[in-house]
Amino acid sequence: MSNFLGHLKTSQWPSLRSHRQILSAGAKGIRSFFSSPYRIGLIVLFTVLFLPHVFVMVEDISLVGAYEVDPGSIVLSIQSLYQPPHFYNMNVSYHSRFYGWTYYWISFILAAPGYILMKLRVVQGYYLFLVSIRLTLFLIGLASLLAFFEIARRFLKHDLLAFAAGLLYIASPTVSRFFYFIHPETTGLLFLFLGILCLQKFHEQAARDLHWYVLGLLFLVLSVLSKHGFVFIAIPVLFLYLYIYCYHHNISMLFFLFSRKFGVVSLASLLLAGLLFFIIDPFAFLEPKTFIANQILLFSTQTHGSATEAEATTAWLNVLGNMPLVSISLILAPFSSWEQSFWAPIKQ
Repeated sequence: MSNFLGHLKTSQWPSLRSHRQILSAGAKGIRSFFSSPYRIGLIVLFTVLFLPHVFVMVEDISLVGAYEVDPGSIVLSIQSLYQPPHFYNMNVSYHSRFYGWTYYWISFILAAPGYILMKLRVVQGYYLFLVSIRLTLFLIGLASLLAFFEIARRFLKHDLLAFAAGLLYIASPTVSRFFYFIHPETTGLLFLFLGILCLQKFHEQAARDLHWYVLGLLFLVLSVLSKHGFVFIAIPVLFLYLYIYCYHHNISMLFFLFSRKFGVVSLASLLLAGLLFFIIDPFAFLEPKTFIANQILLFSTQTHGSATEAEATTAWLNVLGNMPLVSISLILAPFSSWEQSFWAPIKQ
């Protein structure tokens, strides 16, 4: 990866010919993507299983909340984003003030035509608006499946095994519920998977193409803004970007962490993440006291009445400690950092 500032200074606007090449490559990539029978099989299976849910409980908005509490509250939060005097203010409605901001942003855009047609009385009732919201959730879930399949295909090096992994993803009792139950989890998974795919491309390019890091960073930020829990996965993925950069450039990780380049990239990354956060949820910045108060309320209400904060933290650490993958990764992290610092001078 070239110097961060130098890369920006030397970059030039693409020519018309390069635009045509990009479009041609994109069309070829799309044809290649859908040429796989395994992808088509996953798309068909997912559609058969979950598309019918798009048309369930869409006659009246009050029925959504009566049938499922959280989806009903989330639908009302999306509806409130269109209504003055609090237009697009996520601090107002119950669910949107706590989490799911990336999901609300996407739904706000994609469900807008249905809401506008309803308000103009071109269509009667909430049917089109509610179908738009459920269809958005369906498309997000389908996109997360295809992204997961691509990760599995690249790591397992076998399309059939990746297809089997995709089937397990669809059948997972933890994930499959959110393919029809309106919630932001699949949005977080989608952007997490896209961030990992960018990490893989960053590795393929020997950590020399800044674009893959920037794109991966944006995807990881969108994942975290979907729900707080994704930060525990996004941070290790960001660490892998750092590790891969140091590996390909034969640089000690400890040396790079204290270098000026790392400071510049970190500052630029924070500013970029903050800008994206502002675009997704501007009232988090325009009404910071309200936003922070809502977050404090969210975390405090998760423990009151059942356990203290200390007890909840201890229980959470116990859960992480009983997960072998997490435990092994945490134990090996210092050794991998030391190995990188030790061998870098020898490789040079």
